Amino acid sequence: MNVTRVELPPMPPTRIVYPSLGRSIIDSSITVGRTVLVTGAALGILIGFSVVIALALTTGAGVLGYDASASY
Repeated sequence: MNVTRVELPPMPPTRIVYPSLGRSIIDSSITVGRTVLVTGAALGILIGFSVVIALALTTGAGVLGYDASASY
């Protein structure tokens, strides 16, 4: 039994396409925007947790601050 070999047509040469300047600026802006958004959200969550922990510790220690009902 003979096995025939199938020759595939040659692949066309690969063409490198570079994005335009406008598209590069848009893509960079989107990347920077996402980075700022995620960083800001993480910073807000971190500050929120810090405030909650600080309030819990100061309340537990009884040093929450000035008592507004105290008379001078």
